[in-house]
Amino acid sequence: MSSPRLILVSLLILATIVIDLVVSFVYKLPYEFGGHGDPNSMAGDFVAHGTALAPPLVPIILLIAFTFLASSRRWWGTLSVFGLILLGMLFTIGQLGESFVPGNFTGFGAAGIGALRVAGIILAVLMVVFGTLELVGRMQTR
Repeated sequence: MSSPRLILVSLLILATIVIDLVVSFVYKLPYEFGGHGDPNSMAGDFVAHGTALAPPLVPIILLIAFTFLASSRRWWGTLSVFGLILLGMLFTIGQLGESFVPGNFTGFGAAGIGALRVAGIILAVLMVVFGTLELVGRMQTR
């Protein structure tokens, strides 16, 4: 089963989200995908909309909960694996959406921010792949 790989990728995504949050607040990068955030009210915007690099608070909480529960072979573990797959899809769409906003990430630090964005996209896609492999493996053993 690929559960250890799925959990590792989920933990790596969580680590990159923490880095993304720090970078977003240091460089004052509010959300731009799905609206335009205010750099002066980023803390409030983060809860509902996220930042230019990090997702909103609810998906982060779900990521933590699903990662913790995914190793279980009971029904809630399988549900958590499915949740991680959906979050991986959501994170991929969000990362790609923020990447194509005109004028986003220009100036100082753009290369480092771009590297964070690429890492986030790769990890999100890996979470979908490993989650799908885990889900298929669980269905075959039933």
